[in-house]
Amino acid sequence: MADTSLTSTKVANTDADPTGDLVLVIGSGDSQRSIRACSKVLSLASPVLAAMFRPNRFSEGTALSSLDPPEVYLPEDDPEAVTMFCHLVHFREYPGMQPGPSFDQLLNMALFCDKYDAGLAFNPWCELWLGSQLDFEKSGDYSNLLGLAYAFDNQESFWINSRNMMQYGTAYQIHGIRDELRSLLPEAIFASIDEDRKSGLLDLSSMFDHVLARFLQYSAGWSRSDARLIKVGHVLQELYDLNIWPISTRLNEINMDRIQSTFALFSEPDDTSFNRDLNTKILAAVDAQKGLFRTKATVIAVFVIFAHASSVVKSGTSMDVLYKWFIWSSE
Repeated sequence: MADTSLTSTKVANTDADPTGDLVLVIGSGDSQRSIRACSKVLSLASPVLAAMFRPNRFSEGTALSSLDPPEVYLPEDDPEAVTMFCHLVHFREYPGMQPGPSFDQLLNMALFCDKYDAGLAFNPWCELWLGSQLDFEKSGDYSNLLGLAYAFDNQESFWINSRNMMQYGTAYQIHGIRDELRSLLPEAIFASIDEDRKSGLLDLSSMFDHVLARFLQYSAGWSRSDARLIKVGHVLQELYDLNIWPISTRLNEINMDRIQSTFALFSEPDDTSFNRDLNTKILAAVDAQKGLFRTKATVIAVFVIFAHASSVVKSGTSMDVLYKWFIWSSE
């Protein structure tokens, strides 16, 4: 928490506002940094800072002044994150943002935003920053990006990453979020996303079984050496070797995108009506599930970001309870 027993100022390292009425002293030790800023601008960007800068929070005889700006100490906060925040809300160029912040910088900014309820100030920027972090080859990143989107109150990015977790993630990757971000998010969100992901896979498994059963029901008169049965066996063996089938026993390890890409490239040398029917049905079912994922992700994003941004509830038990009720009532 900030030290509001203000002291006379020393020269700031950086000026977000050269005529500002306070100096923020951020961090501690060798990494400590100071920045001069305008309390009114900071208060508009953060209700938490606005409460800190109220006159009754200052020591007797100390007041905000552009002539002799006092210091406000933020020893627990990241110097770079606070400096970037100050430059953004003062519409000042900050070289540290070029070409864009790293993941660790984004993490520190996200923690600052959540602590000071300042997500709205970063919102126009974070959509661009978070978009540049997306790597479709590393679906384990989606849970971390979801946490960043939550802290920044960015509904679009939250929607994209919750959808991607359903489509590209596995059970292990969904829960592979950094501890700092995990503490911000209601645990019920991850459970709901993983449940939707597994539900989609089970629907595909049912479709697979339906195609197989329909094909085999016409096989009563076939001999065990019938070429059609042998070809079906080849298909199932290859899918098993690719760790795709049976889907129902691999819910934690596979995802919708892997199934789609496998079936799209899968080609049995001796084509059969079973193989053609299976490919057609599975690929159509995958497309349908992706549409369902988009809808579910939209519902999650609208509720979660609204609740967090409007301070209806904060992370913790109350958010978990409200979120579980919302999921139950929307089913």
